Amino acid sequence: MTAPTTPETVPAALEVRDVHKWYGTHRVLDGIDLTVRPGEVTVVIGPSGSGKSTLLRVVNHLEKPEIGHVSVGGELIGVRRGTGGRLKELGERAILAQRSRIGFVFQDFNLFPHLTALDNVAAAPVATGRLGRPEARGLARELLTRVGLGDRTGAYPRQLSGGQQQRVAIARALALRPGIILFDEPTSALDPELVGEVLSVIKDLATSGTTLVIVTHEIGFAREVADRIVFIDGGRIVEQGPPAEVLDRPRHERTRDFLARVL
Repeated sequence: MTAPTTPETVPAALEVRDVHKWYGTHRVLDGIDLTVRPGEVTVVIGPSGSGKSTLLRVVNHLEKPEIGHVSVGGELIGVRRGTGGRLKELGERAILAQRSRIGFVFQDFNLFPHLTALDNVAAAPVATGRLGRPEARGLARELLTRVGLGDRTGAYPRQLSGGQQQRVAIARALALRPGIILFDEPTSALDPELVGEVLSVIKDLATSGTTLVIVTHEIGFAREVADRIVFIDGGRIVEQGPPAEVLDRPRHERTRDFLARVL
């Protein structure tokens, strides 16, 4: 008889264990431990330079931690266990395959300027061999419609506003049906009047059961969508918990000081 599935038996969507990262003598991440459950929306806040974006890049193995490891869906990212339990770096092809299962939405869109919105979204499923070109383009149309750009499939990035480009980037992240999507300050490069259209798309994802980890400075948005707020300062998690606790009744003085400046 198959054992019932419980939250304890389902692998975490994301596990970060004792991760340290430094550049020269500057320690950017200082022993980060974080667990994100499937379907959970985790919002990471903190001052500039606190390590928020570096944490996301370590999760995607765009940056290699000096100490510690990351698992997504129970699979180690960027490494495997060798003899004696030592971690050994994977080859680039294997790492690229892992990254295709982790969506990443960057601050500055990172769209291919020579491709239309449709082909920007369709490119990854074709490149990874998951879909043929006709199927990938059909999926791209569906996803662009989902983010409100069904009428701009033939537009090039230069013909789109910043908010529209970021929505194309979100559609592109969804195209590989990732187990988790990482957002690195998705509105920081936008003019204020364009922020709302991007946050609206992310809110829809947050209510759809997609596992999200969002680095943002939009505290009101964080309060609205997050299951959990994580406050990072100096490369360490200072405090975490439900929005009502961290934002309204922070326990740590450093959290209170930060919120007093941004609220």
